[in-house]
Amino acid sequence: MQQLYRIIQGNIHIGRSRIATMSLLWLAVALVLACIRISAGRWGMNNYLLFEGIIRHLANKQNIFWDFWWEYDDANHYGPSFSIVIAPFSMLHPLLGCFLWCLANAAILLYAVRRLPLSTTQQNLVLAFSLVEMSTSLSNVQFNPMLTAWFMLSWVWVHEGRDFRATMLIALGFLVKLYGIVGLAFLLFSKNRLRFLLGFLFWLLVWALAPLLFTTPDFLVQTYYDWYESLKLKHSKNLNLHDTDLSQDISAPGLMRRMFGFSNFRDLWMLAPAALLMGIPMLRFLLRPMSLQTRYTLLGLVLVSVVIFSNASESATYILAISGIGIWAFGRTEPLPYAYQILLLLVLVFSSLSSTDLFPAFVRHEIIWPYAVKALPVSLCWMLMVYEFWREAFKAN
Repeated sequence: MQQLYRIIQGNIHIGRSRIATMSLLWLAVALVLACIRISAGRWGMNNYLLFEGIIRHLANKQNIFWDFWWEYDDANHYGPSFSIVIAPFSMLHPLLGCFLWCLANAAILLYAVRRLPLSTTQQNLVLAFSLVEMSTSLSNVQFNPMLTAWFMLSWVWVHEGRDFRATMLIALGFLVKLYGIVGLAFLLFSKNRLRFLLGFLFWLLVWALAPLLFTTPDFLVQTYYDWYESLKLKHSKNLNLHDTDLSQDISAPGLMRRMFGFSNFRDLWMLAPAALLMGIPMLRFLLRPMSLQTRYTLLGLVLVSVVIFSNASESATYILAISGIGIWAFGRTEPLPYAYQILLLLVLVFSSLSSTDLFPAFVRHEIIWPYAVKALPVSLCWMLMVYEFWREAFKAN
């Protein structure tokens, strides 16, 4: 264990430069996974081909949420503004575009963690804790590491007083995946809340209209309506235990539906109490300052909540939740309580490693996925975060 800790915290000297071993390991893993994906051909790059096709289908005035089975497997559920994100990569050959897409997702998340006002040791621990989930997401050529970085960078920029820049990512995140809207929670510690809100409205308009670079106004309006319809259909499908893919709905409500057999359990029955549990202390923080530790807790809550309360959550989505837990756990100045360490170990084993080949296929297919076990330790961490959030909000001055 000591040797592993030295590796995580070590540095490698290249000429006169000193580079953190954890950063090199992070990028090396991303490089290997990118090579594996493109070497697998069309099957390995399936999600990238789906992303890349959005611009082409917009330009051809085709519903970007259709099932283009002859081009790729699965259907798109990202908003039309995602075309702006994928545009630089789509101009390249698919092999090169996919390769750079994977590296870009890993690199921007690494950059975001390094921008957090944590010590280098704390940053390395967050990266080490998140490495397995980053690998899982890149193995599926997903967008989730980049979205995780957007949440972190918007938090950093609000913390630094750069609200206009922060709202740029919050608005884009919302228009790509609706739950990006929860980044508005960072308004609580903004130094200029009016500027924050005006910046958000400005960027919301900019990013909403940006797909006009590829299509016409009337078709863009139609595309937003099509997006609504596709999300509604996906939502109903994910709630149907007999219809949904077991890799979907790995969430807290999904845990109730699968583990306890409550097939009629509605998301709202859990979302409403969760919103109250987070919302009440947020109202308190509108009137009192928020410490740095509490800001880390808020960031952790945001990153975990968008995963465990979404019935569209899958294994590759958990890079958001696990990195949020890492920031919350390792961002504190006092030693981590023993009970917390046990919970982190459970998260690492049953929420991260359970999706890998370290767990027998039988266990993964018959227990981990069917019963949404991955969501359980993460949900327990969410409860602890909420407890700390309340304690800080209502403590005596």
